[in-house]
Amino acid sequence: MRLIYCWFGGNSKSDIIKNCIESWKRCMPDVEIMEINESNFDIHMNKYVEEAYASKKWAFVSDVARLWALYNYGGIYLDTDVMVYRDLRELFNGCVAFTGFEQPFYPVCAVMGSEAGNEIIKQMLDWYDDKTFEPKEHWWEYQTNTMIMSDILALNGVDRNKFETQQVPNMKIYDKKTMDEYQKHLMLGSWG
Repeated sequence: MRLIYCWFGGNSKSDIIKNCIESWKRCMPDVEIMEINESNFDIHMNKYVEEAYASKKWAFVSDVARLWALYNYGGIYLDTDVMVYRDLRELFNGCVAFTGFEQPFYPVCAVMGSEAGNEIIKQMLDWYDDKTFEPKEHWWEYQTNTMIMSDILALNGVDRNKFETQQVPNMKIYDKKTMDEYQKHLMLGSWG
């Protein structure tokens, strides 16, 4: 099992991000931590990634990179602004992949886990294959990964109107209360 995070652009990490990563190590000291960046991810894998990278919209690059890493390696993906309180491996209890609801209708993309080769993760990754990334003036103009993920989960049987734990083939989606017992997404908004 590994923890996966993305760090593109080569900037130094803030103290808040360093503290978040330290919380992962405290709660799961025996887990490998894998940074996905330009050295181990193909920023030319599709037009969307190329254009997001050229626009220096690192979070949109990471939207694809996280799915690629989960599909190819398996593990638990964390945004760098996630503070962890408990061992996230417990969320694999009885499932091959998990995420949770962060707010009504939308899943949390900041924390998700999967065994390698998961079909739903592949569907999410494939969504980007024929898409382009166009820089916008305001963050709210973007189609975010939570919107994309919500649509794909619905196609796989998740009821987006039920804000409770749900199990569908290939993934478990936890309610917000359960997710909050394990982690807190600080939502630093570095993607806007």
